[in-house]
Formats: sequence, structure tokens, C-alpha cells
Amino acid sequence: MLLVQELISSWGKDLRSAGELRRNVPLVQPFPQGLNTGPSNSLVAHHIVEYLGVHQFAPSRARVEILPFGSPIVFQSGGLQFRLHAEKANCVAVKFKWSVDVGAPERPDRHLANLEDGHWMQVMYNGRTAVSGSLHVEWRYMQWTVNVAFARKPDDRIFLSTEPTICINELVDLR
Repeated sequence: MLLVQELISSWGKDLRSAGELRRNVPLVQPFPQGLNTGPSNSLVAHHIVEYLGVHQFAPSRARVEILPFGSPIVFQSGGLQFRLHAEKANCVAVKFKWSVDVGAPERPDRHLANLEDGHWMQVMYNGRTAVSGSLHVEWRYMQWTVNVAFARKPDDRIFLSTEPTICINELVDLR
């Protein structure tokens, strides 16, 4: 089973100085319980928690999606793509795939890591997008912390009970 947890913070230009509040957004959350939903080697459990600046970065929305996963199926969310490794059994290839949803600055697509069975990784990245209003264009800033585990059996506390095997920081200066 591939466990993907996205913790997404977003804010407008008016809250750029609210760094102290943003730093209170957790880097991990417990996964919702009840993940035993079928053959675990063919599923993605995708847990998304949004933290909105307009709500002082308190958890605003949360949801879980259970999706099929397996070769040649690719799972992509935000700027990350996950695919069962073509040559290594029990391994998931993780790539950064820039899209307009991630926002500026554009970054090259690249392989980040191979995630082996029983391990988990944490990837942090950010971006800025334009939001059109009636008279002005405003900036919307977003930061993702993505925790990903590849495991034979679901463990809703995996991100809390162990440290990540791999940490990747792709945060850039957003002007």
C-alpha cells in the first residue's frame, strides 16, 4: 500500500508576514484509521489536510481517498509522481513533476528517490500562483509537506512512530 499524506498550507500576499503562524503547521499527522480496505499492494491511501491562512493556519479541510495503484498505473498529486519501479520489486520511484498547479518558479522534472518497502519519505516544496481579481492580480502562496510510505500492511501511525528514511527540501524563495 502506498500511503500519501499531503499537508497543504496556502495564504495570500497579505499574510506573507505570518511566518510564525505557518511554522505551527505540523509536518506529520496520524493517518485516519480504517485503511484495511482490500489487497494492500494495489492501493493508494491519499490523505489531504489543508491549512488556510484565512483561518490562522488551523486545519480547514481533510479528506481521504482510496485509489487503485499498480503497474503501469501512475499516481500523481501536486508536484510528485509515484510509479512502481520497473526493475525493482517492492520499490516505488518518486519524481518531481512540475505543473502550473505548483506555481512559480518553474522547476525541472527529476527523479527524487526510490522508496523501498517499509520505508517512508518526506518532501517539502512550495510555489506561487496568480489569482485574478476584478482590478488587481494577487499572489497565492502554497507549501506542501508530503509524507509517503510504501508498506505491505497499513499503519495509520507510521509517520508519527518513526523518522523518515529520506527527507527532501525543495522550498524556494517566493517573492
